[in-house]
Amino acid sequence: MTNAQFALFIAAGGYEEPGRHWWSNEGWEWRQKGQRRWSDRVTNQSEYWDDSRFGKSRRGYPVVGISWYEANAYCAWLTELLLRRHRAEKELEPACHDLIAGLPEDATEVRLPTEEEWVAAAGGEEGELYPWEPEWGESRANTSEGRIGGTTPVGMYPSGQGHGVWDMAGNVWEWMASEGDVKPLRGGSWRDDPEVARVGARFGFDPDCSDLDVGLRVVGSPASSGS
Repeated sequence: MTNAQFALFIAAGGYEEPGRHWWSNEGWEWRQKGQRRWSDRVTNQSEYWDDSRFGKSRRGYPVVGISWYEANAYCAWLTELLLRRHRAEKELEPACHDLIAGLPEDATEVRLPTEEEWVAAAGGEEGELYPWEPEWGESRANTSEGRIGGTTPVGMYPSGQGHGVWDMAGNVWEWMASEGDVKPLRGGSWRDDPEVARVGARFGFDPDCSDLDVGLRVVGSPASSGS
């Protein structure tokens, strides 16, 4: 998800009291603490929202500094938008309508992907080296080898799509759905070497942690198929 897309969640009151129903109990408790684990940045927006290198001014770049709790609250907000669209209770703002327009027509739930879903979208097999072909190519993904030193706009690497999905390797780590205490991330990031961008590579993070190379990807599905 991009900064422009996450900005709609913030504008909708995602971090405010009326928006607490989008959060899990544990997530809202973390939100109320008012401070990130590793910094003095407050939890009323994504961690690097005001950073000129990573934040709101870079609208087409992936949002970063997202904890697992924030990622799930964002998904719950998108789910509410989907239900409003299906019920036609109230016309959605154009930006919100565009945000969910790309989701499947029968989707009634937005959530983080399971690791199995992510692997399938990235290539279908854990054994595949990268989401495109076995050979690595610097022009296919934003990793440390490219020495960019930060995120890049979504869609900057068309030759690295792999099965029609953008940025499955490099740019930012992506949170996965999980019931465990430590939450998995997939995909590698701009800070990591190509080896970490392989389909089979994974990392674990506590749900209240965030960093400048951690973002999210969402999936839309019928509610009955949620994890």
